[in-house]
Amino acid sequence: MMENLQNFYQEHKAICLLVPVCLFAFLFSLLVLPNSNQMDAKKPYVYTKEQSLYQNQIDSYLPYINLKGNDAKELNEELQELFEDNENTLLTYSYDVSGDYLSLVYCIIDVSEELPAYEMKAVVFSIPQKRKLKTNEILQLYGTTEGKIRKEIEGNMQAYYNEMTSKGYIEANECSYTCFLNDRHFDEEKELELGIQEGNLYAYQSFVIDGMYGEAEFFTTDHFKFFIANPR
Repeated sequence: MMENLQNFYQEHKAICLLVPVCLFAFLFSLLVLPNSNQMDAKKPYVYTKEQSLYQNQIDSYLPYINLKGNDAKELNEELQELFEDNENTLLTYSYDVSGDYLSLVYCIIDVSEELPAYEMKAVVFSIPQKRKLKTNEILQLYGTTEGKIRKEIEGNMQAYYNEMTSKGYIEANECSYTCFLNDRHFDEEKELELGIQEGNLYAYQSFVIDGMYGEAEFFTTDHFKFFIANPR
């Protein structure tokens, strides 16, 4: 397991890491004037509170949301609990500040089994209101619907399958699109994970990337991330 995890981590860090320290957002946060919405005005909106090394080879990062309010406090507590389970769980993250909105995207990597399992999570905070936005509020913000987002994700999964068959990773007569989704353990009804990056709306959904067809060699850093909409 360790060799598979290390190889994948080294070759495809951004698939979950998504750049653990978002340099642009970090510099932006340092340049703004002290903000009463932050717990510590001298630090960026999100920073690495703790860092650990799994089996002396793989980094795990604990993000801290530097925002006042109960929603940020509760999420920080959840993340702390996940991070402390460093025997079976690794964390990576990125964040973005776009106007009044703070978006945190993090990946929970379960290393308890032979192959690592990835779970993408995303949350958007209103900075002035110091609270987490509900899914329907994010949808309204971008003038889209849950149905449109699911259709966009499904279209991307179909494109992945088509590309894998065209490149010879999968023989279409051996594994249909439905077979492909089943192998990915892809859940089309899974709760939406929505995040904002540079003003644009993205959906995040992880799936199984290892299998008999060499999927880990095919999938690149962006396959868990689905572009949805530009700002209105």
